[in-house]
Amino acid sequence: NEEIRAAYPPIVIITSNDEKELPNAFLRRCIFYYVDFPSREELMKIAYARMEKPANKEKAEKLLPQNLIEQIADEFSKLRAKMKGDPNVDKVPSTSEFIDWLRVIEFFYQKGELNLENGQLPKDHHIFHEVLLKSVDDLKYRMKK
Repeated sequence: NEEIRAAYPPIVIITSNDEKELPNAFLRRCIFYYVDFPSREELMKIAYARMEKPANKEKAEKLLPQNLIEQIADEFSKLRAKMKGDPNVDKVPSTSEFIDWLRVIEFFYQKGELNLENGQLPKDHHIFHEVLLKSVDDLKYRMKK
């Protein structure tokens, strides 16, 4: 039953991914700041920040090689650009899907269960595409390409 008064009014930060419209009365009281989708260089920084840190030398030897991380970022960027330009796509992959995809590839790479030819991602399809594509229609769209 104690009243606490703030020295300054609090600042509340609300994020939105544009999936739902926010009421105009609410928006009038907001300061809007748009964050662009990360560039390839920013995706690489995100990838390295999210990678598992090696606990020992043995684990360090099982880290994804830099060229493979670059391939993953490039393939993700290409897929995202294609899907973003298509009005029939339900859900364009976001940074969250990129991180999830990277982690799945890293997991199977570390287990030695990732079949890569010459250390390259397959050119004809995305491995673990189910991590990137979130609807049946998008999966069908991807399979047609």
